[in-house]
Amino acid sequence: MAEKLHLPFEFDDNDGLGPWDVILSEGAIKDIRKLKSSSVIKAVVKKLGQISSGAWDKHRLRRTSPLPTINPVYEVLPNNDGLKILWQVDCDFSTRSHTLTQLVKIWAISASNERIKKTLESLAILHLVYTAEHNRLCVVRRAGKNGIILPCIIDGDEETKSVTDIPCASMINRESLLEVHKMLVTNKFIPLSKSLFKSLITGGAEFTFQVSKTEYEIIQNRTSTIIIGRSGTGKTTCIVFRLVASCLPKYPSNLPSARGDEENYRKNQIFITMSPNLCLRVKDYFNRLKDSVELAGKKLSESQFSEFIKKKEGGVDVTTNSTKHKDGDIPMSFRQLTDDHFPLFITYDIFAQMLQATYEIDFQESITRLELEEDDDDEFCRGSSFTRKSKAAWVHHIDFNLFQKKYWPHFSRQGLDCWMVFSEISVIKGTNPEGVFLSREEYRDVSTKKYPAFRYNRDSVYDLFEHYEKMKARFHDYDSIDRTIAILRRAKTEQLGCLHVHELYIDECQDNSIVDFSLMLKLFDRAESVFLAGDIAQCIAQGSSFRFQDIRALLYQWEIDRRQTYRELYNAVKPKQFELNINYRSHDGILQLASSVIDLIWHFFPDSIDRLSCERGEVGGPLPNVFSGFQATPFFLNVFSKGEGEDNRIEFGAEQVIIVRDKTVKPKVEKLIGDSGIVMTVFESKGMEFNDVLLYNFFTDSPAGLKWRMILAALDNSSEGIPTYTHEKHYILSSELKHLYVAITRARQRIWICDENADQSEPIQEYWEQRGLINRVQKVDEIDLRVLARQSDSFEWDAKGTEFFEQKKFVQAAFCFGKSGNIVSQDLANAHCLWQEARELARTSINDSNEDAVRENFKRAAVAFNGCNKPSEEASCYEDIEMFKEAGDVYARCDMNDLAASCYCQSHMWDEAGKQFEKAKRYVKAVDTYENGRHYYAIFELTRRHKVELDKKTLNDFIARVYKHYRHKETNMSEEALSLIPTIVEQIEFLKEYVPEDLLDFYIKKGLFHLAAEYQYSFGKLKEASDYFIQSKNDEDSIKALRCILHLCSINVLREAMTDNTSSNARQKLLDLLDKTKFTRGIKSPRLMTSPQWTILLKEVQLYSAYLDRDLDKIYDYIQFFRARENFAIEFCAISMWLNVPHDNIQAEYWCRRLQLLLRLSELTVRFVNTDRQEKDCTVFEYVFSVSKLKDRPLKRQIFSQNLLVDRLQAKKREDLGDWHIYHKNDIDRAMAQSLANYVYELIRQASNKGKEIPIIGPYICYQSCLNPDGETHHAKPGQSVLYDRLTLSYSQYTVARQLRELRKLDEVYNYELLDKRQAGYQKWWAEYLVKLHVRLQSPQTGYPMVVQKIVDRQPDYIRKDFIDFVYNKLLWRGNEFKINDFAGMLKYMFLYQQLRKKGDFDKFHREVSKRPLVSSDPPIGFICYEGELITVGKLLSLVFFDLEKDKGILAIRHANAFIRYAIDNTDKVNLIMPDSLKDLMSLGDLTSLVELTASLVFASKPGCCDFCIPLGHLINYYKKFNVNVLFPYKYTKQESIDEYYKELDDSLDQARWLLSKLFNIVQIYWPVISLPKISQIILRLIRLLVLIAINESDLKEKVFDCFNDLSEQPHSVRYKDYLKERNIERLMQILYDDLNKTSSDSLVVVYYDTGDSSRHKNLDALMLKYKTTEEFHSSLERIIFSVVSGKRPVTGCDQCLSHRLECSSRASEPTPAVNPQSSGMAAIENESSF
Repeated sequence: MAEKLHLPFEFDDNDGLGPWDVILSEGAIKDIRKLKSSSVIKAVVKKLGQISSGAWDKHRLRRTSPLPTINPVYEVLPNNDGLKILWQVDCDFSTRSHTLTQLVKIWAISASNERIKKTLESLAILHLVYTAEHNRLCVVRRAGKNGIILPCIIDGDEETKSVTDIPCASMINRESLLEVHKMLVTNKFIPLSKSLFKSLITGGAEFTFQVSKTEYEIIQNRTSTIIIGRSGTGKTTCIVFRLVASCLPKYPSNLPSARGDEENYRKNQIFITMSPNLCLRVKDYFNRLKDSVELAGKKLSESQFSEFIKKKEGGVDVTTNSTKHKDGDIPMSFRQLTDDHFPLFITYDIFAQMLQATYEIDFQESITRLELEEDDDDEFCRGSSFTRKSKAAWVHHIDFNLFQKKYWPHFSRQGLDCWMVFSEISVIKGTNPEGVFLSREEYRDVSTKKYPAFRYNRDSVYDLFEHYEKMKARFHDYDSIDRTIAILRRAKTEQLGCLHVHELYIDECQDNSIVDFSLMLKLFDRAESVFLAGDIAQCIAQGSSFRFQDIRALLYQWEIDRRQTYRELYNAVKPKQFELNINYRSHDGILQLASSVIDLIWHFFPDSIDRLSCERGEVGGPLPNVFSGFQATPFFLNVFSKGEGEDNRIEFGAEQVIIVRDKTVKPKVEKLIGDSGIVMTVFESKGMEFNDVLLYNFFTDSPAGLKWRMILAALDNSSEGIPTYTHEKHYILSSELKHLYVAITRARQRIWICDENADQSEPIQEYWEQRGLINRVQKVDEIDLRVLARQSDSFEWDAKGTEFFEQKKFVQAAFCFGKSGNIVSQDLANAHCLWQEARELARTSINDSNEDAVRENFKRAAVAFNGCNKPSEEASCYEDIEMFKEAGDVYARCDMNDLAASCYCQSHMWDEAGKQFEKAKRYVKAVDTYENGRHYYAIFELTRRHKVELDKKTLNDFIARVYKHYRHKETNMSEEALSLIPTIVEQIEFLKEYVPEDLLDFYIKKGLFHLAAEYQYSFGKLKEASDYFIQSKNDEDSIKALRCILHLCSINVLREAMTDNTSSNARQKLLDLLDKTKFTRGIKSPRLMTSPQWTILLKEVQLYSAYLDRDLDKIYDYIQFFRARENFAIEFCAISMWLNVPHDNIQAEYWCRRLQLLLRLSELTVRFVNTDRQEKDCTVFEYVFSVSKLKDRPLKRQIFSQNLLVDRLQAKKREDLGDWHIYHKNDIDRAMAQSLANYVYELIRQASNKGKEIPIIGPYICYQSCLNPDGETHHAKPGQSVLYDRLTLSYSQYTVARQLRELRKLDEVYNYELLDKRQAGYQKWWAEYLVKLHVRLQSPQTGYPMVVQKIVDRQPDYIRKDFIDFVYNKLLWRGNEFKINDFAGMLKYMFLYQQLRKKGDFDKFHREVSKRPLVSSDPPIGFICYEGELITVGKLLSLVFFDLEKDKGILAIRHANAFIRYAIDNTDKVNLIMPDSLKDLMSLGDLTSLVELTASLVFASKPGCCDFCIPLGHLINYYKKFNVNVLFPYKYTKQESIDEYYKELDDSLDQARWLLSKLFNIVQIYWPVISLPKISQIILRLIRLLVLIAINESDLKEKVFDCFNDLSEQPHSVRYKDYLKERNIERLMQILYDDLNKTSSDSLVVVYYDTGDSSRHKNLDALMLKYKTTEEFHSSLERIIFSVVSGKRPVTGCDQCLSHRLECSSRASEPTPAVNPQSSGMAAIENESSF
């Protein structure tokens, strides 16, 4: 819960008062001010404290006064000097207990018997007003045991007093009630407190007084508040007290303070109202309260307090000088406001003017203009030349007066009322909070209950509105709503930019439009609360159409909207509404009459005014008098007769007024009464208060006419003949009743209503009389004319004149000053009247016919002001008519130099203006003015004269103007101007700031080459900068010179490398730049020569020289040099140079190095492109791209104009500084990333395309003796080194291409748009290439399994995963569909898995092929009924490898055979032989591999221990990667019988034969398109398999020979024809042996499980792999592989092989170190050299 706000002079617990609240009347306060003795003051304070204590009897405080009342009045004697304190017990609201309670009222503190007597007499009348109930509530309790009497707390509210319910009413004269009203209602009671006495003694003038319970709740409310109350109910008091309580420093705001100083923090508050008079009064009242509070806060010692009293006794003014608060002190822009300007009290007009200046709005240009119709009055539309030329607001701002005189006569009015039409225009323009005019359709649909006027003729009003807008556009005029809308539009797009405003107060808000509120709420959307106060019944301002219902909805929506914007600060709180219905201004007689008018508005127009509870007064008073049969002329002649000797002549005083309906009647009345009284219109009187009001002919002059008879319908006993109420006829009564209400409520004490037209006035008089609200006067003789006469003395007239003057009512002010005899003020008011009349005539002129009269009127006003000694006003009159010389002369005569200068400027009298500014010590303005007149020598002389008075910046500015003017002229004035600056350092600073273009000449002239170089560098003149650095002959400058040169070298070389620009011009530029480095040869400085920095720079120079020489080896050496020193930037540049050097003869060594460097380049690039990069990575590439940092601008970077990044930054915001282009760091980083990515992309693209063309990488390898050469085959003798180089480079190509994936991945994550949306595809191509040609199982003669496997094993996991993902996603899926009948893809995937060993990927495949198919009687392709279950054939293949993982070799053989049989039977249906795959026949090769694997498993499954012979390649391909437990005599690895073994082996033979038959058929059918070398390789592998079967099982050799016989008729290849011809098993085995050893790539190996006996193949010329354990198997296999690869083949034969021990290298036996997947491919390539 928010902390309670404290009024500064309410009860404070720290005051030490007793249980009784003590409140002092205004009279008692005046009495205290008169006390002069400190002892008396202390005695009074002591007695008041005792009264508060409740110990009255103890201190003898209840001495009854002689006044005989039920509620006794007590006298207290504080001392023996006759001083008395009159007090009594009463009941009222207590802010301390927040209840109605008994309290003590102090009526007087005086030693004057007359003062005491008069007070008691007034109290006697006052007590007659008190009701019996009130008297009962004032009875005090008996004292308690401790002698203390406590106050009673009272439930409920006190009844309002009224003359009708007073028991002694007959004893009271109604006129006497006015005195009661003064004592009881207008009297302000102030709570007793220490602060009050302290402020009183030290000169405090105003204090917060006792308020009602509702008013206190309003003051305490922290949320947005709406206060509704009639005139005089205390709305403004609540606002002022809330302002005072809230702005105290100890109550902080939710928002941060403007200065961040919480200790001295105070809230910024703004008070806005339409009325200048109200604004001034509120501001003065607040300031007086504030000054009193500050006085109360002074800390005074006892001696200081006594000193104050002594000064008072001596007649010294002890009032401290409070701060003056003037409107002139308020800046005209919100952005110039400081904390000292708050609280800010301004009118809405000033508020709008400040916003206009803040947003720099020209209302005449910003307001929407409508086109004029062709038939418009051209003469009228031109307007006068005066109005056309003037841009003054008073000329073009439309109020009702201007509308009526300038516009209304030119409208087709159709009997409409001007005032109501003007008000209705505000409905069309100002009711939409968004500031949009209502369309005609929207206006038609506006609720007639809310806006009752013109219900049936709204189209006519809208026509007038459109005509008005067009005419207004031609005149360049604008009204208040135009002004507000123009500001609102700007406020929606631009922040106000001022200090935080915490609280906004708007008084008399009914005079504003909805769009006004929309603007204020938009501007102050972070205010903690908004306070609105107003009275819809007083909404008579022309152009206003206000309803609290609308503003309440708008304010609540504002709370909701800002809650969404500032969630952490605000909760959407519905604005709280309060009603104030106790009137403190007028007595109940007048209030009841006013309330009856409100009742009529509710009766006839229930939705046009907010319904409030009935307004009431505390006491009654004289009933309003209504004169019947009133005749104006006789009445005024009789009553206000000017004839001499007239006894009944009366004269109104300063606090009396005659109110008439409008301006047309006012002159007539003034003529009748002469100078006997003040005459005002209803509208003029708004905001004013008078004791007595005579309302003259209100109904007679009302535009409603006989429509007033409609009032009879509101009578209780309505008579016949009352007209029927219709809205379209009687809507005018809505506004007329409001005017009547305002007129009535201007009176505080008495009101007389006089009307000549009985037909129009009688209905409402009858209405009032029926309710007993008026006193009818039939004849003037019935009243005592002396009652009317309230003559005022000269002081009262003067005070009233001042009040009128402040409200700019100069006619009334002149009248009052004349009555007071204040001739000076009267002349001044008359002068203002002339000025007003002149302005009125000027702005309402529609042509030039009044031009002379206008000018003459202004001159007359000027002369009048001259006579009043008012030069400001006199000059302003001349300014209004653009007589600026005369205005300037007036100002100059009075030493108003500043204003004089401004006027002279407008007359282009530059010399006179400059002199005036100089006299005013406005030296800047003086110099500006002289410059406008081209008087530069005058500027020089002013500067020389006032040099000491000027601050440095101003002095330099003046000198600069002179210097610039004379710098290219044949005179030495520029040097003389510069000589006014004493030191060379200051001269340099001056030139830098004002004439930087002269700096270079200045430096050279002074020999400051270092500064000249720095200057040239600052503008990007690097070559010139290097020359000056060299001339400086300084070690540091030598380094800078070399850096400038290398900067340019880097830019040229990088552009050449990244744009492939190798023109001779670029090379010549580089040569010229390197020629400039020759100065380094003359450097002899030992410190520089030993500097590491200098060494690096010289190496960089040598690097560029090597680049010019196209020396790759030297460049490579420099690459290693800079890399070793972690100088990655120059390393990157060096790599770019190496890669950019053309090289025609591409060999493996060169290409491998190129790929290595490209990988390194990619690694550095990816590290930078990644947003998680370190700052050092940014620094590296800023050096690479020659990007420079800027001092004190960490988010900015500069690049040379020729930098290649400029092209990519064309669309970015930049600053230019010479040849430097300055960009935001993020833009530079992005451009570098894009350039790097595209550069690397292009290099990788070139490397990938070129790699495809390099023979050793791209084509297939074939024997040199191949009979069928083709374009895709590289014909070379196969060998380990060839394949190693081929495979190493292929993997390098893939790793390089893979870098694009990293770049593209970063591009997708960070949205860099790096690669210009290009699709690379190179990684995919090389992955497919490697999978197709290398990562597969092939013949040892072309595949070299030991080499392939070794290199594959060394690849990092992420590359292995790439291959598996590629095959799985590309070959096995078609969109979201798994290709269940694509056996080629399945075989490729499973063998890839077998080589790369990624278990998780196998599980993924196994899940897909294991999904249960839909039941079908005829299984589709890809499905098989196996062992009674319908499954996918692919599952069989999966089970093969699954079984091998589980050591179930027999099941693996069965599943493999089933898959192979299905594949052979359906080759053309399962994607094994398709027209588009005949070129490479990979799928048949993979099926052959499965046949080879199955046969090898069958060999191992022979009952007993393993003893079979197979090629080494088969061991590597089919056993090295699998669990070799299948080679051990386990349950699931051996056939149950030898017959089962032979059956499986026979199946393998048949599979080979069937497959061979298929292949030869393919040759015959597809001869033109197949690749013979490739199909020959597959045929050769199958023939070798048949030979192996014959070797391992001689019983099957005849079947093998039969197969050869069948194949001998087929076309023979040279590679296998020897096999088909041979029929001897020994020779056939020799052919196989020679074939395998032909390229030293393979050999036969006997796999023998050591049982202690000899192998059955001991006599074979084969290597022996003998084992007993898994470890022995792998160890023996590694030794055999090493012997074959190294060429150190052991002697063949079983015994020799077993006894032969090979010492294996550690590289063969030790595991290969893992490669970090996140590292670059560089490491992977380099590690290959360890093979």
